[in-house]
Amino acid sequence: MDQPNPETGHAEAEQLGLHPELAKALRAAAEPRRVMRGDVLMEQGSKADALFFVLSGRFTVIVNGAAIAEIGSGEPIGEVAFLGGGTRSATVVAARSSEVLVLTQEAYDQVLDRQPALGSAIISALANRLRTAVSKTPQMRPRPANVIGILPGGNAPLDLTALAPLLAGLNQTGAPVLTSAADLGSEGSVADLALHADAGERLVLTCANPEEDPAWADEVFQNCETIIVCVDRRTATAGSIGQLESRIADSVLRQNTHLVLLREPGTERTGSAAWLDGRSFGLHHHMEAGSQADAARITRLIDGEGLGVVFGGGGAFGTAHLAMLKAFGAHGIEFDMVGGTSVGAAMAGAFAMGLSMDEVIDRFVEMFVTSGAATKFTLPFWSIMDHKPFDAQLQHHYGVDRMAEDLAINFFALATSLSQNAPVVLRRGKLWEMVRASGSIPAVFPPYVMEDGEVLVDGGLFNNVPVDTMRSLKGGPNLVLRLEPKTDWRVDMDYAKLPGRGGAFKRAIFGRRAGKVRFPSTSSVMTRSLIVNSENLQANIDREQDIFIDLQRIKGMGFMQWQKGRDLFDKTYQETSERLDKLAAQHSGLDLLRALAETP
Repeated sequence: MDQPNPETGHAEAEQLGLHPELAKALRAAAEPRRVMRGDVLMEQGSKADALFFVLSGRFTVIVNGAAIAEIGSGEPIGEVAFLGGGTRSATVVAARSSEVLVLTQEAYDQVLDRQPALGSAIISALANRLRTAVSKTPQMRPRPANVIGILPGGNAPLDLTALAPLLAGLNQTGAPVLTSAADLGSEGSVADLALHADAGERLVLTCANPEEDPAWADEVFQNCETIIVCVDRRTATAGSIGQLESRIADSVLRQNTHLVLLREPGTERTGSAAWLDGRSFGLHHHMEAGSQADAARITRLIDGEGLGVVFGGGGAFGTAHLAMLKAFGAHGIEFDMVGGTSVGAAMAGAFAMGLSMDEVIDRFVEMFVTSGAATKFTLPFWSIMDHKPFDAQLQHHYGVDRMAEDLAINFFALATSLSQNAPVVLRRGKLWEMVRASGSIPAVFPPYVMEDGEVLVDGGLFNNVPVDTMRSLKGGPNLVLRLEPKTDWRVDMDYAKLPGRGGAFKRAIFGRRAGKVRFPSTSSVMTRSLIVNSENLQANIDREQDIFIDLQRIKGMGFMQWQKGRDLFDKTYQETSERLDKLAAQHSGLDLLRALAETP
C-alpha cells in the first residue's frame, strides 16, 4: 500500500481525540497505511492481531454480508476483538480512499508500557460507540459526507451549467469544487485535501466526462464517500449505464449514492422508471436544469438536513395530519421526504403529489363520505367490505398510472407481506396500488396481491409509525405525526348479551332497527389491533433528533367515522395555527416544530 503523506501527522491528535503526547506515541509505534476504495481492512472470523485507527476516510462494517455501520475519521477499528483476544466479528471495507494507523499486539504492549493512558482512551472510544448503539434502530442511518463526488450517468457528460445551483448549494460553506486535476494547483493531492475535509472542511469533486479524463474520474471515484450520479435526460439514452456507474454500484453503499434525473425546465416528471431500472442508488431526485428550489432540496438531503415527515396510521384520524401540514406550510416550513403506513401512506402520497391540504381533505371527504367507498359491505368470503368501489376511488384520486418514482419528492409506503412474514417498504410502482396495499386492513379489505403473487396487507401490523424506515433512507431530522396513544379501551356491555348468529342475521337484514348493540364492529377491532404492537414499539423508541407530535382525537370519534374527518381537520388546524402563531414570536423552522411538540 502507498504510505500517507507525513505532513498529515499534525492533525492526528485532533482527529483521534488524543492528547498530543499520546498521539505522538501512537504514531511512533504504529504502521501508517493507505487503503483504496473496496480494500478489505479485516475479515469476519479472522484473528484479531492488530488494532486500527482511522486518520482519514470512511469504512463500512459488514456482518454476514449486510452493511450495519460506518466508521469515520478519528475512530478505532477492531478494538473489541483486539482487546478481548478473540476473532473478528465483522468484515471492514474501505468506503473511499483512506488512511489508517496499524498497531500490532506487540507494538500495543510496548506503547502501553510507556503511555498507559492510551488504553483508557481506546476503552473510552469503545464505550462511546456502544452507548450510541443502545436503543437505536437496527438499520444503518445515512451519514453526511465530507467528500462528495458528482459523476455523469448514462452516455451523456455532465452539464455543469445546468447543475450550477447544486454546486453552489454544496459549496455554501466555502468548500472547494474541483473539476479536474488542474484545479489542485499547489494543494497537493486529492487525498491530502480529503484529510482536511475529514477535519470539517468539505470537498466536492466533479468529472464532466470520464471518457476524456479517466485518471481524474478514478480520483473522484476513489476519494468520495457520497457520490451523486447525474443522468441528463435531455441528452442521454434511457437504459444506458456506463462502466463507471457499474463500478459505483459494485463498491459504494446504495444509501451513499444519490441519483439526479436532470430534465428541461417546464417538462413533466414522467417515465422515470426507464431511467431508474438497473441502477443502484439510495434516493433519486428530480431536478429541472438550473432550478434553485430543486438544488436546495437535494443539498439538504445530502447534507443530512432534509426534513422528513412520517405519517402514522389511524383511519379517519389521519385527517389531522393534513391540518397540521397546512398550518406548518403557512409558517414557511418545507418538507423534503414523506412516508407512512395505512392512511398515513395515503396522506403522504397526496402530499408528494403537490396537492394543497384543502384539496386533499376535499378528496378524502369525497372518497370516504360522499361515495362511501370504504363502507360498502359484501358477503364475507374475502373481506367484509367490497374493495371494488374503494379501488375505483383510489384510482380516480391518485391516478391510474401515476408512478411513485415520478413524484416531486421521495415517498414510501409501508405494508406487511404475508408471503415473507415481514414488513415491506414500497417505493416504486403505481401510487394508488402502494396506498391500497399499505391500507389493506385484514378482514376489512382483501389483501392486495402484487404481480409476482406477493400478498400484502396493512403495514400497521408491523409498525404503525414507520420512523425507523425513514431513518434508514435518509439522515437528518424527521417530523413524526402519530395518533395519540390510548391504551385503555373498554366497552360498556355485558358480554353474555352479545347476539349470536340469529341476531347477526337480523342486524344484516333490518340494520339498527334490530336493536342497538354496544359492541365493537369487526372493522373497529381490526383497526385497533393494528396499533397495539406499534404503541409498544413507540413507547421504547429513541427519539434522537426527531420531533414527535401526537394527533388529538374528537370525543366519540372512531377509526372509521370519516363523516367526522372534516370536523377534526378544521379543529386541528385552528388549534395548531393558534399555537404556532404564539410560538412564532420566538421560534422558526425546526425550532418552531420542537417548541410545538414540547408545549401542551
